[in-house]
Amino acid sequence: RYRGRITAYEIGNEPNLSWFWRGDPARLAELVDVAARVIHEVDPAAAVIAPGPMMMGPNVGSVARRLWRALAERQAPIDAVAFHWYPPAGTDPQQLVRVSTAVRQATSAAGLRCESLWLTEVNLVQGRSRWDKTADWQVRHVNRAAAQTGLDRLYWYAWTNLGPPQLLDFSPGSGAATGLAA
Repeated sequence: RYRGRITAYEIGNEPNLSWFWRGDPARLAELVDVAARVIHEVDPAAAVIAPGPMMMGPNVGSVARRLWRALAERQAPIDAVAFHWYPPAGTDPQQLVRVSTAVRQATSAAGLRCESLWLTEVNLVQGRSRWDKTADWQVRHVNRAAAQTGLDRLYWYAWTNLGPPQLLDFSPGSGAATGLAA
């Protein structure tokens, strides 16, 4: 029923965190493989994305490495590999280049031949807390990071500081909408 309406499916969320996945990475690879085959059969134009591990820095954990190795062994028909990046407050956005490079190296070492890399969740925090970034700062650093990583897609997770007083105005003509469009 979603053929043509949903263009990409990320099968799972942050499998390296036990509250999202408690099973073996090989079992998750089986789930991703089966889902990818069914999705491609039903909607060949839809992309299937391997679930993205949550990362705070360039250290790719063992769960992600084992998942990618299992996907390679199964020859799962995935279209992209994802990761999620939530660096500590004050992290220089340029660190994203190191993180994306580490993910590419780890997928290659696992034998996973998937050229497309997506950052499907990211949120940068300017200072010491989630409450001190501005719309201009967010837009500037999203654009800067996206331009320098070689990622095929980048999705900002939260356009807020995770609190109602900090919601960004994306109405037509607002500063945030204009910056995002640029």
